[in-house]
Amino acid sequence: MFYKPMESPVSILIQQSLSITAALLPSLQAQYKMDQVNSTGMTGSKAKFTIDLPHHSLSFTTKLQVTEANLPSEASIELPQVHVSAEYIQDGSNSVEAQFAGM
Repeated sequence: MFYKPMESPVSILIQQSLSITAALLPSLQAQYKMDQVNSTGMTGSKAKFTIDLPHHSLSFTTKLQVTEANLPSEASIELPQVHVSAEYIQDGSNSVEAQFAGM
């Protein structure tokens, strides 16, 4: 008996933002933020996905009182946009294809 994986379309759209926050030290907090993520694809034996991440950033914030004028209490960096395209077809043709681009 052969198991055939279920095939179904998948679509993910984050219109606002998704952020992950972590305390790196008791006095230092980091946040990774993704804006406007778009992902579409198909699961199963003919898996094919496209992911576009045009805006994402990494920021750090200290909880300490900054007494020196040259040291900011926050720092943030905008990261380059990301485009991922992947395809995996298992039905006898052994086709595997992937493209990754950071622009």
